[in-house]
Amino acid sequence: MKIKIKKNTLILILAAILVVVVIVILALVGVFEKEDKIPVTEKEEVAQEVSEIVDRGDFEACENIEDEEYRVICKNNIAFNLAYENLDPEWCLKLDDERMSREGCVQRIILQEALSKDDEKICQKLTNFEYSNLIEICVTEFWLEKAAREMDDSLCDNLTEEGVEYCKFTVLANSFFSDPGSFSCEEVMNSLGTSKKNCELYKQRKLENKVFNCSLLDNFVLSEICAKYQDF
Repeated sequence: MKIKIKKNTLILILAAILVVVVIVILALVGVFEKEDKIPVTEKEEVAQEVSEIVDRGDFEACENIEDEEYRVICKNNIAFNLAYENLDPEWCLKLDDERMSREGCVQRIILQEALSKDDEKICQKLTNFEYSNLIEICVTEFWLEKAAREMDDSLCDNLTEEGVEYCKFTVLANSFFSDPGSFSCEEVMNSLGTSKKNCELYKQRKLENKVFNCSLLDNFVLSEICAKYQDF
């Protein structure tokens, strides 16, 4: 005796079969994909190994890491740390230049050396690394950071005319966020272009040693400077 199956029922059965087939295929694909990847537990072990090597600052030990991605991460972290700690841009040349830029590293380390020794002429060292095109940027950043650190807008006069106004703005912003109690909100509103409400809120938060949401400030530069003073 033949069993008659309604059309709607047949569609449902076929759909169910299709779903099962798709699930099986996806499961098989998942199995093959997992075979190509390092298991999670093994990745955690490799990451822990890298962390320990980085803490020791043992650059040569990175070579013993079999996984290429983690080996590069290991080398990059140690090279940058040693460059920064010793103000030695030679370590920047050991970066892979993909995940971490050699040029950016060299520029930053030489700038830090110039600031630490209070000597803008150190920016000339960029020539040794064939980055002479960055010397002017280095000198500009030197005076910008020096003026901001010392909160002395007279240092801004060492910059070109275009940079003086921006420099004096950052000096005033650093002064305000560092010691808001010495400013009136009317002065801040006119000079920094922020609202009286945000000014008063920041002053109150600072007084209470509470964090202020710097993203409330419309000006990106102002927000960045504000964020530097949130570690109470």
